[in-house]
Amino acid sequence: MKSIVICLFVLLCFGGVELRAASLVEEINAKVEGIDKRIKDGDFGILSVEQKIESEGAPPSFSFYYDRGTERLIACEVSVGFETWSRQYFYYFDDNENVMKYLEVIPASTLGGPGPRREGMIFGKDEVLWTNLQQPPRQPPGTIKELYHGLMKASYSFSRWPQ
Repeated sequence: MKSIVICLFVLLCFGGVELRAASLVEEINAKVEGIDKRIKDGDFGILSVEQKIESEGAPPSFSFYYDRGTERLIACEVSVGFETWSRQYFYYFDDNENVMKYLEVIPASTLGGPGPRREGMIFGKDEVLWTNLQQPPRQPPGTIKELYHGLMKASYSFSRWPQ
């Protein structure tokens, strides 16, 4: 009887941790779906700034989505492709510009399969809650935030009226 009580106690304690992590992952996925919907619907409260690089090979294109009122980074889409292949990378950020989710979309043409494959990573506070990535993100989220803030700073310096 004592061993059953101990087993139940352990199950409740550690099982609860898994349930909380699962519910947090579901909550983050719901937030990300909301962000995607707002971007696709052309939500007036979300603006974008883009950076494109013209070069030989596979030039990346960055689209940064940010809140109109706070200029807080919400998401970043990086598209890379060349003639026969392409990939998309997405970074989603919370209200404090901490990364919530990183997602790679690998098209079916690259894989030879019926549809695109999605690999990603979901972050909690200072930890990875879930991942199915084969390798780490192409660029750390901090680098993406630095690119955004640098681009915004440069944009503002050009947008001022000439003196």
